Amino acid sequence: MDVSINAKAVKASLDRFSSEELNKILGGCLEKSALLVEREAKIKAPRKSGALKGSITHNVIASQLKAEIGSNLEYAPYQEVGTGRNSSRGDGSQAIGGIVGKHYLEKA
Repeated sequence: MDVSINAKAVKASLDRFSSEELNKILGGCLEKSALLVEREAKIKAPRKSGALKGSITHNVIASQLKAEIGSNLEYAPYQEVGTGRNSSRGDGSQAIGGIVGKHYLEKA
């Protein structure tokens, strides 16, 4: 499937809006996108008690066109990337065992 974008036509369309209007439009799109990622992360999150799933939220900073999706639980990063030799970051200790990362946010 080939996709082509006419940059001049896109610019002309965007020029019709003020920067405030564009931020509002793009902020709304970002909100919807962040919510979709949050929902998918909740589906993919490992669950025993459901606390991790329930803690996943999103925050949109429209003025910066930025969205953050994550959890405030202390153990959430360990469930995401793993620990020890199982860490996908490669900076874990060489301790035997550890948690295998589930990558529930990365896969969302």
